[in-house]
Amino acid sequence: IGATAASIGAPIAAMYTMASAAAEADLKLLILSDRLSTSVEDLQKLSGAAAVYGYEQEQVADILGDFQEKLGEFTSTDGGGANDFFEMLTNHTKLTGKEIKELAKTMAGKSGVEAIQILKDNLDQLGASTQEQRFVLESFASELGNMAPIFANNGKVFNEYGKQLEEYGIIKPLEAVEASAKFAAQQMT
Repeated sequence: IGATAASIGAPIAAMYTMASAAAEADLKLLILSDRLSTSVEDLQKLSGAAAVYGYEQEQVADILGDFQEKLGEFTSTDGGGANDFFEMLTNHTKLTGKEIKELAKTMAGKSGVEAIQILKDNLDQLGASTQEQRFVLESFASELGNMAPIFANNGKVFNEYGKQLEEYGIIKPLEAVEASAKFAAQQMT
């Protein structure tokens, strides 16, 4: 009987360990998405798409955090790394200073992923060269220039990749992540 109990107990322990690891990852995802003001689903999609370029979720979170910090710095002080983009708008469009401030505030009110898409779309509309785009993107966040292809063509890669991840059940909905994170939090107490 002891050998049978041990043989049953080992798989259960292994499943518990896997469930705990997955729950901890979901708790981390929930915390990151909240800190970055980005939906759980969008953070998973961007992390999945960025993995193709060699980025892990924590690196993606750092890039989004830097981006949002620079955007906040501009809306608060009219300066910082984001200033390069807004100067480009001033020099190459007929937008007024007030309209540019409104665009900055609009971007700041969006999730990180949505704001990056607005930035990339504006750079494309301006006809900015690859080098100019890299300069501006890197001004917002180091390594963001490497992720530019994800946001090209109105986010075609982000949207298509995200759709595939959803179809294959890889993207977890918020409710599932919250339930899993709750399990992880209970295990920590």
